[in-house]
Amino acid sequence: MQRKRATIFYLLLIWWIAPTIISTSANGFISDTSKLKAILKKAEIKLDSNKTQESLQLSKAALKFSTRNNYTYGIGKSLLLIGRIQLENGKSDSSISSLKKALSHLRSINKELEVGVALNGIGKAFGDIGNQDSAEVYYNKAL
Repeated sequence: MQRKRATIFYLLLIWWIAPTIISTSANGFISDTSKLKAILKKAEIKLDSNKTQESLQLSKAALKFSTRNNYTYGIGKSLLLIGRIQLENGKSDSSISSLKKALSHLRSINKELEVGVALNGIGKAFGDIGNQDSAEVYYNKAL
């Protein structure tokens, strides 16, 4: 009888505490993703302002966080920014690799605008290395 009461007590305790724990965890993740999106936006602004090193640091930090939390949008967007930075720095091969990885993540969550940006970047990278046929294929896909 005593054991049965203890079991009931613990079940009631879990029933009472669990929603608070789950809510706190969910809110923490929502808060973290909001912060992450702000970091990605800041990285994009830095990139557009030709502050590529600052943008790269922010993008790498966002990629690390997103990977640790298995956050597909964050991974895709971070890789997209890293690929664009590599492209601007003349690292076409690295850029193609990063942008193709970004493309995979962004397609899986139907982020069409970002998919178009990645495809366009891949086309530009192929054009930069003299592979005009592949560049044309990717530019057409971007359209």
